[in-house]
Amino acid sequence: MPVSSFDIKRVIRPNILRLEPYRCARDDFSSGVLLDANENSYGPAYQAKAACVEQQVDRLQLHRYPDPQGLSVKQRVLQLRPGVDSIGNVFLGVGSDEIIDLV
Repeated sequence: MPVSSFDIKRVIRPNILRLEPYRCARDDFSSGVLLDANENSYGPAYQAKAACVEQQVDRLQLHRYPDPQGLSVKQRVLQLRPGVDSIGNVFLGVGSDEIIDLV
């Protein structure tokens, strides 16, 4: 018995197919402060009492949103899990609901 192939594009309205996916500004810019993302161009609001703590707070860049792709976290996962050989094999989410939705 032949297997029929289902083409999802045949059941989606043409105007929906023409839509462009949303692009986050973070996808296009890797540096600079994104004011539309409510990032604070003056640095973190936290004022440290000691200079050594202030340097650590500045290094953390708490006034910035993290990389939405999580590349530095994925790189660290690769270091910790030798059996995982590619960053493309690492999937991150902010909770099980988000991961389930994305899958």
